[in-house]
Amino acid sequence: MKSTLTNDKTLSERNRYPYIGTKLNGDNKTYTYVLFIAQRTGVVIFSENNDYYMVGDYSENWDDGFFTVLDHSTKITLQNN
Repeated sequence: MKSTLTNDKTLSERNRYPYIGTKLNGDNKTYTYVLFIAQRTGVVIFSENNDYYMVGDYSENWDDGFFTVLDHSTKITLQNN
């Protein structure tokens, strides 16, 4: 058996995604958490202030530079209501 994987993405880019990033909102008090699936592409999974973003907001234009990778010890639970 032979198995081959061809991918034009660099190893570091493949290993980076998915990840959860967090950023301080404009009020400098609350945070938004985005699940990034690719560079600049992700969906809001938690927001402390819905005046800025709401859960489910999707964009292909997030600026990764404003986000910090969430520490792996932090737990976020997603649940359908």
